[in-house]
Amino acid sequence: MKIRIYILIFLAGVFFSCGEDFLDRTPISNTTADSYYKTADDMTNAVNAVYSKLASSAQYGSNFLQLMEYRSDNIKNNNPGAGGGVLYQCETFTDVPSNSTLSATWSSLYEAVYAANIVIGRIDGVTFKDETLKKRLLGEAYFLRALTYFNLVRLWGKVPLVLREVSVDESKSIKRSAVSEVYTAIESDLNIAIENLPSGYASNSVDLGRASAIAAKALLSKVYLYEKKYTPARILLSEITEASAKDGTPLLLTAVKDVFSASNEMNKEIIFAIRYLKGNSGTDHANWYTSGDSDTDLSVITALYTSADKRKDLMVLQGSGTNKCPSKLYEAPTGNRQGTDFPVLRYADVLLMMAEVLNEESYTADGLAFTYLNAIHTRAGLTAYSSADLADQSAFRQAVWNERRLELALECDRWFDLVRSGQAITAMSTVGYTIQEYQYIYPVPQKQIDIVGSDILDQNDLYN
Repeated sequence: MKIRIYILIFLAGVFFSCGEDFLDRTPISNTTADSYYKTADDMTNAVNAVYSKLASSAQYGSNFLQLMEYRSDNIKNNNPGAGGGVLYQCETFTDVPSNSTLSATWSSLYEAVYAANIVIGRIDGVTFKDETLKKRLLGEAYFLRALTYFNLVRLWGKVPLVLREVSVDESKSIKRSAVSEVYTAIESDLNIAIENLPSGYASNSVDLGRASAIAAKALLSKVYLYEKKYTPARILLSEITEASAKDGTPLLLTAVKDVFSASNEMNKEIIFAIRYLKGNSGTDHANWYTSGDSDTDLSVITALYTSADKRKDLMVLQGSGTNKCPSKLYEAPTGNRQGTDFPVLRYADVLLMMAEVLNEESYTADGLAFTYLNAIHTRAGLTAYSSADLADQSAFRQAVWNERRLELALECDRWFDLVRSGQAITAMSTVGYTIQEYQYIYPVPQKQIDIVGSDILDQNDLYN
């Protein structure tokens, strides 16, 4: 049974302002808040509210696809009128501070931070009969806050770092923190999450889909990879790959198509996903990467798969009319709405990260890094690499990046991989866009700057 974390949004509606973010939130009555967060159920609902924010259209439900995947060289949005033109801005690198998609996403991310901070700050004041539950909820809050800040820092660079509940007046004086400080906070949150979360959940558990210690380790490994901290990343990744068989232990499925089957969600390869449920208003989502009209052009990424590559079929459009969707993320819709989960972390990504960090530490001809890379490459039906194909560190590095592009296509990794690997300018030029380094991150939403003033919330360089 799917965990119902995605439908428990009561707290978000009652205690969270409809304002743009923590900077312009309607004041919350301390008496009301203090009277609510009293029981274990209250804390559970508070954690569920964070999951709901991640699942919203402002994040994984829609906007992240625009900001993270369309931005890359994988796919194109060919409709300049979509969303009043704001989506096309993200595609063509013409985004401006007034872009409403950016503002909505910024707001939603900080609402998630706010919800997590409530749990972290108040949970010790609540009496729990089940201390294991208390520990898990705390770990979930730290994990979700870390994931939220990881998305914030990758999208905007410097961002306000808010690690506790703050008043409206306090929020108006919080300046952006350096990128390094944000990453330090993310690392700290994930280490706490690892200490508090269970390793995983049984396949029949009602909690399947919640954050686990393995998910926290996988996310922290990715954070280390972005920071080029290869040895700490390798140590954590090794803990995942060498874990003994038990609840939550991930594995690579034999057939890549089975990873994305709508009837096989939360399978052993999925480490963490954003969960949805078709047929319930507010728990489903619109078709992702709708390709029946001019909005989405998948021709670039589709052309990269050879005929032997089994992942090519995942790019094939399903559905009819203007509601076609790549089979990788497709479920027969009801009223043009789907319930497919969105994969955030999966075991294939772990193996590719392991191949990358081992190579960055030291290239070894036909060494262990080849084993991890080939696990993904051969599952796709392709011939295994050897040192005859990848003769040095540079060649192996490029092979890993290419494998990531094909394996993780449409999963919101490609743009960030281009940026962290220094390939973004060259890659985008091949699909017709001339960009500059300042466009690696987005402009801070002007709506947020107007609330507190540019002396508190400054704009990213070269954005007007």
